[in-house]
Amino acid sequence: MELVLPLNHVELEQEEMMYLDGGWSRSQNKSASAARDLFRRTSAAASVGIAVSLILGVVGSVIGKIFAVVAGSWLNNVRTHASRAHTTAVGIVSRHGANQRVRVTLSGTWLGTITGMSVRTV
Repeated sequence: MELVLPLNHVELEQEEMMYLDGGWSRSQNKSASAARDLFRRTSAAASVGIAVSLILGVVGSVIGKIFAVVAGSWLNNVRTHASRAHTTAVGIVSRHGANQRVRVTLSGTWLGTITGMSVRTV
């Protein structure tokens, strides 16, 4: 089965889709090693935050438990995206070297949910 689009269809870039969905996207050029380190630190910080939210969930009041669930979920999402981007950055460093220029992009929703972290060669 083949997808057939109407003749008057419009193709959108990722940035345009983010705008239409009400989200945000920020990009910055860095060296591959700086991107690798950024995502490693982000993943580690999210892991620490998850541990703290688990402790709050165990010893906290009802409000602490609710906060722990919400924060833990949000931080787990951040850690997942950062871990994937870190793996990509490590691959770029090993293939192209630490000084290879890359484009780091973070995207999310206006509610603060991270929907993506990516890194690609420039």
